[in-house]
Amino acid sequence: DVMAHVLGFTNIDEHGQEGLELAFDEWLTGAPGAKRIIRDRRGRIVENVDLVRPAEPGRELNLSIDRRIQYLAHRELNAALAEHDASAGTVVVLDVHNGEILAMVNAPSYNPNARHTAERGSMRNRAVTDVLEPGSVIKAMTVAAALETGRVHPDTVIPTSPGYMTVHRHTVRDIRNFGTLTTTGLLTKSSNVASVKLAQDMPPEHLFDVLTRFGFGQATGSGFPGEAAGVLPTVRSWGPVERATIAFGYGVSATPLQLAQAYAAIGNGGHLVTPTFVRGAPPQSRRALDPHV
Repeated sequence: DVMAHVLGFTNIDEHGQEGLELAFDEWLTGAPGAKRIIRDRRGRIVENVDLVRPAEPGRELNLSIDRRIQYLAHRELNAALAEHDASAGTVVVLDVHNGEILAMVNAPSYNPNARHTAERGSMRNRAVTDVLEPGSVIKAMTVAAALETGRVHPDTVIPTSPGYMTVHRHTVRDIRNFGTLTTTGLLTKSSNVASVKLAQDMPPEHLFDVLTRFGFGQATGSGFPGEAAGVLPTVRSWGPVERATIAFGYGVSATPLQLAQAYAAIGNGGHLVTPTFVRGAPPQSRRALDPHV
């Protein structure tokens, strides 16, 4: 059950049905050979006449998954679910430089050898199929967009008193009144009000462009079957409220793998790398952000 969602399983004919068994079925499956023979009346082979087609064995697939990290992620995720009485959870661990997926764990999980006992929904790889509103983790991208404009710096002062603000008859609140924050303080305190003020001070097209560069609204390209692309509404549909809520992570949705990929780009000098399950695969990347930002 530690690797169930990543590996998937095969059918009775050993063809992949889920997970990497399905994604790489053609790579892993050998091709049967054929030869022409002579049999006697009892069906015994008398003579091999010639080889029509040699058999081809299946090829090896070296996964990027680190079994130790995978196990530890599995153990800690289940402990966290028990502690917080949560119904489900996901962990994704990426190598920020080459995009290799070192661990991908979901809970609840299942035993691929006893699928008939699996709970409904436990066989879904939530890390790539389920989308959620990111919430406050999107604020790093809002700050990145603001820094790109050149109008904002790490020490730029942002007033947030009295801890809430009105946007088109809707109220945006912080958990308390943080008073005056810097751009850095916005992230350390996770201020919704400061995030909205940054978003209001830049063209919505710019914030949309930065979120697109970070991979939101598009599949990561990992090749995993059933991967969701998430939702990033077109900038034409943004009104004042949407512009504000997207700045602190609502009104947009992403998979856990997309979130990991976006943060890996921050850790990789601004290069967004395509996640991969194959160890040693040549990294595919594009520039999401200037290294200075």
